[in-house]
Amino acid sequence: MNYNDMHSLISIKIDEHLPSFGGCCKFLFSVVTAVYNAEPWIETLLDSLTKQSLDFETNIQIVLIDDGSTDETADIIHNWVVRFPRNIMLLRQENSGPALARNRGLELASGQWVTFIDADDFVSPLYFQIVHDFLNETQFDGPVIACNLIFYFDAVRQAVDCHGLNYKFAKTHISNLLDEPDNIQLSLSSCFISSRLIKQSMLKIDERIRPTFEDAHFLNLYLLHTGDFRVAFLKDAHYYYRRRGAGAGLVEGGWAKSEKYHDQILFGFLNLVQQYQRTLNSVPEFIQNLIIYESHWYMTRLLEGLSECPLSSTQRESFFELMRLLFRHIEVRQILLSNLPVLELRTRIAMLKAFKGARFNFSPPVATDISADGREVQLSHWSTDEAIYRFCDCEHEISITWSKRIVHQLGGTVLSHEYRCWLPLSGCSDAWLEIDGQRTGIFCRDRIFDKFNADMLRQFFFLPMSALSAQQNTWLALGKAPEATVYDNCWILMDRVHKADDNAEHFCRWLREHYPKQPVYFVLDRKSKDWGRLEREGFPLLAYRSNEHFAALSRTQWLISSHVDLPVTDPMGTKALFGLPRYKIAFLQHGITKEDISGWLNEFNLDCIVTSTQQEYESMLIGRYKFSARELVLTGFPRHDTLLQKSQTRKPSRTILICPTWREHLRRTEAHLPGVNQGEVKAFQESDFFHHWNKVTSSRTLARITRNHGYRLLFLPHPEVVRFLHLFQRSEAFSFLSWTDVKSVQDLMVSSSMIVTDYSSIVFDMAYIGRPVAYYQFPEMPGPFSSRRTQGYFSYKEHGLGPVLNTLEALEEWLSETLSQGCVLQEPYISRADAFFTFCDGHNCRRIYDEILRRSK
Repeated sequence: MNYNDMHSLISIKIDEHLPSFGGCCKFLFSVVTAVYNAEPWIETLLDSLTKQSLDFETNIQIVLIDDGSTDETADIIHNWVVRFPRNIMLLRQENSGPALARNRGLELASGQWVTFIDADDFVSPLYFQIVHDFLNETQFDGPVIACNLIFYFDAVRQAVDCHGLNYKFAKTHISNLLDEPDNIQLSLSSCFISSRLIKQSMLKIDERIRPTFEDAHFLNLYLLHTGDFRVAFLKDAHYYYRRRGAGAGLVEGGWAKSEKYHDQILFGFLNLVQQYQRTLNSVPEFIQNLIIYESHWYMTRLLEGLSECPLSSTQRESFFELMRLLFRHIEVRQILLSNLPVLELRTRIAMLKAFKGARFNFSPPVATDISADGREVQLSHWSTDEAIYRFCDCEHEISITWSKRIVHQLGGTVLSHEYRCWLPLSGCSDAWLEIDGQRTGIFCRDRIFDKFNADMLRQFFFLPMSALSAQQNTWLALGKAPEATVYDNCWILMDRVHKADDNAEHFCRWLREHYPKQPVYFVLDRKSKDWGRLEREGFPLLAYRSNEHFAALSRTQWLISSHVDLPVTDPMGTKALFGLPRYKIAFLQHGITKEDISGWLNEFNLDCIVTSTQQEYESMLIGRYKFSARELVLTGFPRHDTLLQKSQTRKPSRTILICPTWREHLRRTEAHLPGVNQGEVKAFQESDFFHHWNKVTSSRTLARITRNHGYRLLFLPHPEVVRFLHLFQRSEAFSFLSWTDVKSVQDLMVSSSMIVTDYSSIVFDMAYIGRPVAYYQFPEMPGPFSSRRTQGYFSYKEHGLGPVLNTLEALEEWLSETLSQGCVLQEPYISRADAFFTFCDGHNCRRIYDEILRRSK
């Protein structure tokens, strides 16, 4: 008898002979877990359950429902069933979703208390012991025991107690949610519910609610049915909720599903509030808070322009209609005054506007940045309607230096109005503000000021110096040493920590040649492969995080970099929190921005942002970005000056670059850790990504075409793909290369005749020097992941600098035709490239230098 046949018999026997949910309680606890393709994690869960300090075999039952897994999950579980036949049972079903699986498992649970631990999570060794002891000590007879949900981040293999609602677990206590409405509980997985009470309620998890929220819906309806709203919160019972690097979990991936914008709202949110309204004749504050909390995730994503699931006009209208119907049950007062700590003011106002149709313009603006010299403050204000602003000091009006209005909307539905401005406060003693003729204060951190000046805001905007660590004080002191004066008014340039060869390196080289009296230093990790090359060239190098690096930072005027992540812009961890050192930041960018990355870039406070095209500049100036002409400049990239010069003096070799990007959802193991497991290899091999690119590298037709024209193919994929290079078949025309083996990206591009990619921005550099490019964008199933990017101004079909090819045959035909025509850029792409790039004159560095000087005054 094979394994599948055996499991079929097991399933039948379970259904027919094992005691149902209504039977006597054999165990104190039952764990019901829905399982689907959990091969990488199920061992960890079962290991954590069977190694509890509380005797497992006496107290704990595990009911596992395999929801049609296609990997080795069932085989792994079977081994555990053999080890613990009395405690662990497995039921298999066709894939029907976690709700049905949990309902079937609930029927088989025979414990006094039932919990629904997810298959990719795990619990602490004392988890069940703590719950057991609490029950014995308190004789608790309420409906729910909630345990402390701790995030476990796969990327770093670290547990962090940072959930936004974990203030509930400051201590172990019993809370009546009617009296303490901020203590909302959404996670069913980290809760224990009473078998007796759930049997009396006859409730089932609603299978219509997808892709998420069925947990919170079931749990809070269960409270309603019991009429008892007490929840015990246990501080020390730790439930580890796994946050996967790829964002592949159901909660993290739900935003890519259309059901998120209809079914979850209709059958989840709306059904919940309607049942409370019918039963209690009102919706309690804790349920209103729960709905506000869940809705704020929608609104936050809408405000940041994130749309993993593009909605049709009909779907958008349906979404807003449902949300407006839902918010009839939510009071304006609750939206504005809810104590939930995760709710930003902008989100509250947008919910008032879009979901309630309410008008509210008079919230105080927020101080969001203070200039490096301390003379200007940036204020941000969110309102439901466009407002009129007036700033005064001693009855004299203050002229705003820079301002920007952003109308946040989705498909014509206005979500909110945002106004940002820079206010000069130098010499102002008591500034104040009017909005629509009504005087109001401003928020700075957690305080409201009716009147304000620069020193006052700086004092409260940044942390006090007494909060600096000993190490941070030591680093800052390096800039006060007499020998540090050599760095006075210098400019520090930097690309990545471990890599140069980008815009900062090329700008630094130009500065040294044209303005040798301007002191400049280039920062790089001493172990970088680029260190020796730049040292031989005579670059003024500073080792990253060396004493010299920190001393220079303390006295520099500008930090100029192609990247703005914190290790580059704030290596001491003092600038964002303490306002020190007071250098300005110029962002040269790494590539031309074609998507809307405002949700990411708005997190940074920058003084200059370089753009290369008119469309890119306008997308940032007019779009959701917080930046204005104060920061944005249209100059072109420094590296393009060098690239243009090299291309005019060197002929390309007969090399064709093939450069696929990456799909984040294919990362199944901990992000940024080396190696792969068999599950990840299998998932990669079964992906559309591998299937199509493997057909490219193994294509005999491509090999014949390139061989006939005397060309070679160089496969240079994204660094993440390098781990899987051994899986690709390749014809004799292909060579495989890793980016770590590329000594100079510019030399590689200049020496290459053309490029084929799917989405890489490197095509802009190739088209800049007139090389033919093509986008190979085959049909593929979308992955279950979230992104901080969304569609911007750029359309590959309308603006692309080469054709968009969807099949291998089309790629082969294009390649053959292009090589036959001498491997040169053809129309309409010549005209597109000429219109796309604003500058192609070799003077980008000059324009950037002038713009930085202008912002230095």
